[in-house]
Amino acid sequence: MRLERKKRVIRDTAKHLDQTLFTTWFETRSDETLIEPPSLHPDCKVTLGDLFLHLHSDGAQIWLRVRDDDSEPSWKAIDVGYKREDGRHLTLTPKMQVPSWVGKSWGDKRILASKYYPHHCLFGPNG
Repeated sequence: MRLERKKRVIRDTAKHLDQTLFTTWFETRSDETLIEPPSLHPDCKVTLGDLFLHLHSDGAQIWLRVRDDDSEPSWKAIDVGYKREDGRHLTLTPKMQVPSWVGKSWGDKRILASKYYPHHCLFGPNG
């Protein structure tokens, strides 16, 4: 399957890190849930850290492209609120429902405003 690799600038990364970082993802939509992301064509250039977002009638499913130890890259199912190594948390933007890596305080605000997230997903004091 060929899908467009979408990307969005991660807010404030250029100002604080002297470089611009992006959230990158592939996206599908249907009424049904998926068991796993579909196999993507090599032209899609899937890389570690990419997200696969599937929006369906009951919500959203998200996978992160990872490599465990010496294994081949694979998709790992994650939830909104997932914390990556740099401390940013995964959210979906309220209006467009696109994935975004944000800091803890902004993530809490997004979760409270969202229809997709259970309120118990709020990040704790250690984020």
